[in-house]
Amino acid sequence: MEKPLFFENRGLSQFGMLYVPEDYNNKGIIICSPFDRERRWSYRVMVNFARLLASRGYAVFRFDYRGTGESDGDNDFPSLESRIEDIAAATIFFKSQVRIEKLSLLGLRMGATAAILSAGGSDLIDSLALWYPILDLKKFIYGYLRENLTTQLKLYKKIKYTRDQLIERILQ
Repeated sequence: MEKPLFFENRGLSQFGMLYVPEDYNNKGIIICSPFDRERRWSYRVMVNFARLLASRGYAVFRFDYRGTGESDGDNDFPSLESRIEDIAAATIFFKSQVRIEKLSLLGLRMGATAAILSAGGSDLIDSLALWYPILDLKKFIYGYLRENLTTQLKLYKKIKYTRDQLIERILQ
């Protein structure tokens, strides 16, 4: 069964997709997608992987972070902390929907980083699967900044936010 639904987190509505096979093995997996452009590039892979896991007996929950996809909220400059909060809210919601004995987080790229940090503060998570995690945060951030500046030039024909302004917003 695939079931689209919404859950509430900090007064905002978040979209999620629940995959529960008829004969599931009481093990659940929450998919923590990567952020921003990597989320868009990997979207179809995550959908297909959720379906594959469900076909193998796992209950799976895929969700949109606040301000992304079909979820409410502002995504101009999300924080890692907000993503960790979203994972915690998704965990509680998922466990309220499906009986799960063992729960894993599967994180891709920055979603893997958020999964590690979320699991560290939770006794609800039993294991992690980290798919191509960010190992060099500085390199990742500078690549993102370079791409952001290029995108600004393409969209606005000028730089609206300099690299220093973007770094300041990230630090906030």
